Amino acid sequence: MGFDSIGLAQLSRQLSAHFGFDVAPSVFFNYSTPARLSQHLAETQRAALSARYAVAEERVEPVEMVEPAAPVATAAAGAGDGVAIIGLSVRTAGAEDADELWRLLLEGRKQIAEVPAERWDWRPYYGGAGAADNRIASNRGAFLAELDAFDSLFFEISPREAQWMDPRQRLMLQEAWRAFEDAGYTGRGCGAATAGVHRGGGKRGAAGSVRTGDQPPQRHSGGADLVCSGSEGANLALNTACSSGLAAVHSACQSVLRGECGMALAGGVNVLNSR
Repeated sequence: MGFDSIGLAQLSRQLSAHFGFDVAPSVFFNYSTPARLSQHLAETQRAALSARYAVAEERVEPVEMVEPAAPVATAAAGAGDGVAIIGLSVRTAGAEDADELWRLLLEGRKQIAEVPAERWDWRPYYGGAGAADNRIASNRGAFLAELDAFDSLFFEISPREAQWMDPRQRLMLQEAWRAFEDAGYTGRGCGAATAGVHRGGGKRGAAGSVRTGDQPPQRHSGGADLVCSGSEGANLALNTACSSGLAAVHSACQSVLRGECGMALAGGVNVLNSR
C-alpha cells in the first residue's frame, strides 16, 4: 500500500479504533491491496462488521385494506358493449392487401425504389443532394401500383368526373368497397345498419386537380355514401397531420359506442403525386 513500518502501525491503530476489533500491522503484508484487505476483514470479522453497519429495521404499521370502488359506468357504453373490427382493407407500397403488408413487415423488406418509368421521367429534373433550387434532390420514393386504375362506372361516376377526382378519393372508394366485402357484405347492401364514414387525410396533393375552372365540383369524400347505398350516418374528414388515420379510427369507435351509427368505416389515405 506504500506505507513504511511506522505508517502501518499508525494505520493499524486507526482501523482498530474505528472498527472496534484488533487489526494487526502484519495483516497488511498478507493483504497488500484495499480490495484484498476488505475481503479478508469481511470474511474474518463478519459479525463485528454486521453489528456496526446493520440498518435498523423500520417498523411498518399495518394498513387497513380498503375495498376498491366499483367501476363507474359511462354514458358512452353499457355493460357488454364494445367495438368489433369486422372487415379491413390495406393498400400501400409493396402490399396490395393486409396479408402482403404483414409479410412485408415480417421479412423487413424495404419499398423505397427509383421512380418508375410509367410515372414520370425524373432525369430532366434530377440534380442530386445539394443541387440548385429548381432541381430535385432525390429520385426515389414509395409507389403504389396501378394508382391510375379506377373503374369509375363501377361506382356510377362518369369518366369525365372521375378524371378530376383527387387520387385519394378514388383510392378510398376502392378500399372501402374491399373492406365491406371483407366484412361479408355483397353488392350495395349494408343491411339495416346505419353506416358512418370517418376518413383521415391531409391537404390536397394532386397535381393538376385544380388548374382550370371547368372541372366538376369535388363532391366525393370517398366511403359508405357511394359504397353502401342508403347510408344516413355521419361523413367526416379529419386532418391531424401524421395521426389522421388514428384520429379517424378513434372518432369512428366513439360514434359506434354512442349509438350514432350501427357501423363505421374508418381509415386514413394519403397520396403525394405532385412533383
